[in-house]
Amino acid sequence: MLLKTTIIHETHVATVSILEIDGVFFGFILEDGFRENKVPGETRIPGGRYRILPRTEGKFYTKYKSRFKHRFVPHLQDVPGFTFILMHIGNGPDDSRGCLLVGRQWIYTGNSHCIGNSSEAYQRLYETIEGALLRKEEVWIVVDRTPMKDRISVGQPAPAAHTAATIL
Repeated sequence: MLLKTTIIHETHVATVSILEIDGVFFGFILEDGFRENKVPGETRIPGGRYRILPRTEGKFYTKYKSRFKHRFVPHLQDVPGFTFILMHIGNGPDDSRGCLLVGRQWIYTGNSHCIGNSSEAYQRLYETIEGALLRKEEVWIVVDRTPMKDRISVGQPAPAAHTAATIL
């Protein structure tokens, strides 16, 4: 299974990307913003291809095991300069701390990016990844930092809200 993120808008604080699974639109990813020099907990990961494996320890694992009965949290492997990069629930850049937040709705207020319906999107993502792992498929993610041709320029206003509800 191949997941792919493609940037649609970014500021120094947050990056919003489209998330596709095997070439099909799934939702949105929210990450920290780009910085030339890494600031722990405030810098997005570099582009690249990363294997996703189950993580079965840590606070997110404990929380999601209790809340959702999940057996793991999706964990990106071998991210240069970063450790414990997960895909998890969250709404704004303060929730990211370098990880990838998944949602079904993207909102830009002019000051900040946030994503909505994160719990629902995460649970669907978890089920999709779990199914692939149970079928003994490898799960990879390509984090593409190449801008889309028609994406909004860095730092320019974005449309107020986007939703994936009708597409999903």
